[in-house]
Amino acid sequence: MVKANFWTVAVAAALVLTGCATTDNAASGTTGTSASTSGAGPSPEPNKKLTGSLTIDGSSTVYPIATALVEEFGEAQPDVRITANQSGTGAGMQKFGRKEIDIADASRPIKDKEIEDCQKAGVDFVELPVAFDGLSIVVNPKNTWLNSITIAELNKIWAKDSTVKSWKDVNPAWPDKPIKLYGPTTVHGTYEFFNEAVNKDKANSRQDYQQCADYNVLVAGVGKDEGSLGYVGFAYYEQNKTSLKLVPVDGGKGPVSPSEDTIRSGEYTPLSRPLLMYVSKTALDRPEVMAFMEHALDKSSNAVKSQGYITLPDEILTMALDRLKAKTVGSVFKNFKPGMKMDEVLKMEGSK
Repeated sequence: MVKANFWTVAVAAALVLTGCATTDNAASGTTGTSASTSGAGPSPEPNKKLTGSLTIDGSSTVYPIATALVEEFGEAQPDVRITANQSGTGAGMQKFGRKEIDIADASRPIKDKEIEDCQKAGVDFVELPVAFDGLSIVVNPKNTWLNSITIAELNKIWAKDSTVKSWKDVNPAWPDKPIKLYGPTTVHGTYEFFNEAVNKDKANSRQDYQQCADYNVLVAGVGKDEGSLGYVGFAYYEQNKTSLKLVPVDGGKGPVSPSEDTIRSGEYTPLSRPLLMYVSKTALDRPEVMAFMEHALDKSSNAVKSQGYITLPDEILTMALDRLKAKTVGSVFKNFKPGMKMDEVLKMEGSK
């Protein structure tokens, strides 16, 4: 780990070095970069200086948001020590259920089994949305033949029993060139959400693809291989536009490209999703944890937007903040399915 103004962001380079693998290797550690200091939003209690510490782990997709929040919060509360890691949603949830961390970042809603594990361990949690995201289908910029893709074609490529080896195997109009697939490992919430949306089951995915523990390595792989295809969170495309080509997705009503408007409205379906944080109710009794989560839902925070993700409407942030202050436990998003309108689910969450 490295220190900056007494708050910390954990750093481990092992997964960046190992990059992508062609077999399923669960992330055995964390990857990350240290946050740097930039313009911070106001503290929820600007006149009260806090001490203490808190720990965050989980989704690699949410990790950039978490580190930006740490950076902002650290400007106002430099004496609070924060450790933020990115071991993947599944691994983060396991740690959360074992009481090893205070906050679990998640790029998909909590699973029934994870809720059961929390209950067995006596972990009450408050579920909070922090942003919108849209899984983005990306190819190499030299790919001239793919201008849109259907969910059925994605299923043909990615399903467990897929025999697709070339682009022509998917569509006869496409060239007879090898297709090289890139995607996250099975511990990532992005992997689970994508396969539930495209293949109807997270277990129904082929495994003979380049499995990447680090999304930056995935982006680099697609960017150098003309025959490649991969999927990442929208922010990773936004930050790498020059090395990736974005592919509109036809979810049944014609091709739609992910954008701030189409993701927030749910028009980009079925690959739009909420990004979430799960925080222990017990941890919220510590003023530094409550203050950090209040900052995460502060309308003036730039953390979400600065990382390329889609901010929540003010009314939703207000509902989430009310839920946080009431320490309302339980999950609304466990019933969220790909293709559902996120605003409707978020309003339900905020009204509980």
